[in-house]
Amino acid sequence: MSGPVTGAAVLQVKDVGSGVAERPRRGLLVQAARQRLTCNQRRLDMSRSGTESNVILALERECCRRLQEKYIDWIVNLFADEGRQLPLNAAPVIGAKALRADWEALANTEGLEISWEPTEAHVSASGDIAYDLGAATITTPDGLSQDGKYVVV
Repeated sequence: MSGPVTGAAVLQVKDVGSGVAERPRRGLLVQAARQRLTCNQRRLDMSRSGTESNVILALERECCRRLQEKYIDWIVNLFADEGRQLPLNAAPVIGAKALRADWEALANTEGLEISWEPTEAHVSASGDIAYDLGAATITTPDGLSQDGKYVVV
């Protein structure tokens, strides 16, 4: 890899607590993120995690953890049907099928390690749009490690 690792993803939070892939109504982004997230045998109750920004940060951390476990269904369920990712030096990944294939390829590439940590999150006053940004590390199968940054809207 050359240059910094950067990326962006556009997602629309769905009701991840019930596992039902429903489209949230306008203004329910943070409320949907506050739903309980099933974590193997434990539950993460984000309704008590503090500010709305902290809810988004917790959701992002959970997404990273789920990638490590190769729980792709959980990750892909966060994206809207027309969701997009903008990977570095590659064509945009658009739509649920393409997003699933991309995340599965990442999770199943032997020796590829990806992790990220959100550093800040912001939620609109109306609660219908949020973004977070943070630091990411990618280690390739040949051992090359690179730090970068990301943004999710």
